[in-house]
Order: sequence, then structure tokens, then C-alpha cells
Amino acid sequence: MEVIQLLRQNSSKLFVFSIICGVISGVLSVVLVGVINDTISSIDNLNSSRLILFLSITIVVIVSRIVFQIFVIHLSNNAIYETRLKLARLVLYTPLRKLEELGGHRVLSTLTDDISAISTALPTVPTLFVNLIAILSCIAYLAWLSVYAIIVILMFIILGWLGYRFMEVKALSILKEGRIEQETLFARLAELTGGIIELKLNSERRSNFINNDLHLSADNYRKHNVVGMLHYLVAHGWGQLVYFCLFGLVLFFLYDYLDMSVEILTGYVITLLYLIGRIEIVMAVLPPIGKSSVALARIHELGFFLQVDAAEVDNILPGDNMLFGDFEYLEMKGMIYKYNGGYKNSSFQVGPINTKFYKGQIIFIVGGNGSGKSTLAKVIAGLYSPASGDLLINNHQVGEEHLHAYREYFSTVFVNYYLFERLLPGKESNFDELIEMYLEKLGLTDKVEIIDGKLSTLDLSQGQRKRLALLSAYLEDRPVYIFDEWAADQDPEFRELFYRQILPDLRKKGKLIIAITHDDRFFDVADQIVRLEYGQQSIGIDKYTNLNT
Repeated sequence: MEVIQLLRQNSSKLFVFSIICGVISGVLSVVLVGVINDTISSIDNLNSSRLILFLSITIVVIVSRIVFQIFVIHLSNNAIYETRLKLARLVLYTPLRKLEELGGHRVLSTLTDDISAISTALPTVPTLFVNLIAILSCIAYLAWLSVYAIIVILMFIILGWLGYRFMEVKALSILKEGRIEQETLFARLAELTGGIIELKLNSERRSNFINNDLHLSADNYRKHNVVGMLHYLVAHGWGQLVYFCLFGLVLFFLYDYLDMSVEILTGYVITLLYLIGRIEIVMAVLPPIGKSSVALARIHELGFFLQVDAAEVDNILPGDNMLFGDFEYLEMKGMIYKYNGGYKNSSFQVGPINTKFYKGQIIFIVGGNGSGKSTLAKVIAGLYSPASGDLLINNHQVGEEHLHAYREYFSTVFVNYYLFERLLPGKESNFDELIEMYLEKLGLTDKVEIIDGKLSTLDLSQGQRKRLALLSAYLEDRPVYIFDEWAADQDPEFRELFYRQILPDLRKKGKLIIAITHDDRFFDVADQIVRLEYGQQSIGIDKYTNLNT
């Protein structure tokens, strides 16, 4: 069972100790039942030794159960903690293009609901184990009381288990379908938050979204969960039916047929009454464990879990700074990037690209919408891996194993940038003074302040947020800057500031600046212009070197 493996791998010693305590608790609980039965059978010959034995076993059972629960709390919480961090690292390790293909709603569903399902189930796994030990101990005790009776009882137990297992397999299949449907529901909820303006403005779209798209997804998810849990309920009922039939069999048939003594019958009745409590607990914890198995299976299918060596994943945090030495230039030789589109298996190709970009240069990438500008920028930044050709930095070829270190050379502000609350201090000693200077230059002094390295607010206009993203990138002080249509949301004042002051200032610092732009009236700022048409490099204007077009 994968859930048990998850607990064991987190802390093997703690897991072993919890198992030992669980075995002690489970076995001695049944021993206590035997002591009670034996005491009832010898009610006329009670003595202090029996009382001491009863109290001793009771104390050991209680203490071992408390220690066991302490171990369970530590094990389950540690496992969830490690699983959350490992999933986050694996998401960071997963290639960007694969994440884009999966969709943010699938990733979010994995990081939230799947983790929640696992965290609900983990504490119940040791409880399941302890009660299974108790059930086996009960069966052993019943066999000791009567070998013939236990054969009949085992037949009933096997029959009950087969019926339960049949219903459980169907339940897990339905819950798995519901888990897949949940991803569609998350996509609909993402549409609700992302398209809230359009939904508010258009009543027909709003009605169609609520009554069709969202209703259908939410209803399908609800139905799968209800039907799946109903299967578990039927399985539970089947188990109870088998158990009470067994109880009736012992009372009304086996007692006479096997000519049981009253002492043995009493032992069977007391043990079976104890056994029903253990079986109830097992049946109660199986549904959440089943849901966690579905969650773990879904994580495996997404390729996020236990697919990469842990040491390899850990190596991406932090990255290897300046692995290729101080930046001088990057070069693309016949570099091609391809990806398949979603319409009739259409494909798109950027390249072949042949050019060099040097430090202290301003590069403009221009072209029409859909020409591949942003895709090329992501390939340059190491976010997409080229299909063929070479990507070099300082004459060192960048392979897949170097991408994490290679990305440390870049600071970017893409169109779909994310603005973090915390600003990372750069290499400059006058960090606070730089922040104040740029807040004033970017017209943000009266909008936001920096408190303990954090932005006081993110509730700003799109243009203001993008200016803050520019500030954050500047403070990182990386050798290469990529700006994707940064000026598109800016007023003329800040557009002029960006092209006439900020970019030249970065060039003076020896930075390579790659800017995707449509602002042709600022083309004179560029040292080199790369024009793309349908992914192909068509025109190159370069003051330093000729492009191989």
C-alpha cells in the first residue's frame, strides 16, 4: 500500500517503533479479553492476583496506545510536511512547457485536494494496522478456544471480505473518475476568477457559465463522490450483515452442534463483541485510505511524485550561480524550438536562429502577434528546451543538466509575470537607497513602501504592478534582462523613461537587455534588432556583428 510506504520512508525508525507499540496494544487488548473471560468463568474463585493481572495489562494497553498515538501524530504530520515540500520542488523541477500543457488547474488540484486527501488518510493508517492486529489476535484466541468453530467462522470472514473487496474496487474506480472530473471543476473555477469582469458584463455568458459549464462539472464531481461513498456504505452494510449472521451462527447453531461448554460460548460472545468494534474502526478508515490511494495514483499519473531522484531535485534549490563564469555573450547556432498546438495536431516552430548577443547590448525582438517572440525569449532564458541546434553561453554549450544553473544569469518580466511580496536583496550594499531611488523614479513613492523587505501592498494598477516587477528584476542584478512588452501598459512618461533611461543605464552596467517590443519609435535605442515572422528570423540589424539569416 503506497500510503504505508509514504509513512515508512519518512522515518523508518519511528515507523518501526509505532508498529511495535501497535502490536503490543493490539495483542494485549485481546489478552485482556481473555483475562475477562477467564475471570467470568472463575467468578467464584477470585483473588488479588487476578486483579493485579487485570490492572497490569490494562495499564500496558493504555500506555502503549498513547505512545502509539504520539508516534502516529509525528509520523503523519512529518510525512505531509515532506510531501508538500517534495511536490513543490518537483513542480519547480518539471519543465515549464509540461506544466503549461498540464494546465494550472491540474497542478493546483494536486497541490490542494490530493494533499488534503492524503493528510486525512495518513493518521488512520497506523490505526488500521493496530486494529487488524487485534482482529488477527481475536481469531487466534477463538481458534484456541475451539478449532472446529474457527473453521466455520473463517469461511464467513472470507465471504465477508470478498463481498467488501468487490464493492471497494468499484468504489475506487468511481472515485478515480470523480478525481479526474475535479480537475475540470478547478478549470471552471479558474474561469470564474479569471473572467469575472466578462461574466459581470454579459448576462448571457454569466447564465451559460453558471447553468451549463459550472453546473455540469460540479454536478458530475458530486455524483461521482456520492456514488463512490455509497458503494463503501453498501460494503460496510455487507460486512455488518456477515458479522451478525456469524454471531447468530455461534449462538443458535455452533453451541449445540459442537456441544460447546458455557465457558467457551462465553469466550466466543465476549470476543465477538470486542471484534465488532475493531471491524467497525477498520471499515471507517478504509474510505479515506481509498481516496488517498486515488490521490497518490493521480499524482503518479501527472509525473510529479517519486519520479526524480531526491538529491537531484534538492540540487535545484538554490541554483549554481555563475557556473559558466562571468557573462560575456550567449549564442544560438541553428537553434530550433517546436511544439504541437491543440488544433488538429498543428505544430509551430521557432527558428532556426543563428546569432550572438553580447553583454552591454540592447536587443529588440520584434514581429507580429503569434510570430514566436515570447517563445524565443523563453528558449533564450532556458525555460523551454530547444528541439535542435545549440545554445551557448561564453562558448559553453548549455545542456539539459545545466539549465538550472544557466537560468541564474537571467532576470525577466514576461507578460504573465507574477509579483512577489518580498523583494530579494541584490549584490549592491546600498540596497535600501536603491529601492527609494527607483520607487521615486517609477512614480511609486506615494503608492507603496518597503517594510522589512516586503511590499506594503500589491493592490495596484496593472502598470504600477509592472513597474514594481521591473524594480524587483533590477534589484536581482543579473547579467541578462528580458522584458516582454513591458512598456505596453505604461503611460507615455514611463514608456519614455524605460527606453531612454532605464535600458541605457542597464547597458552602461554591462548588462545584456533583450526586449520584446512594438514601439518602433524607440528602435534607435537598440544595438541589434531581431525580427520574427511566423517563427522565422527574417531580418537582422546589428551594429556589432552580422546575423546569419
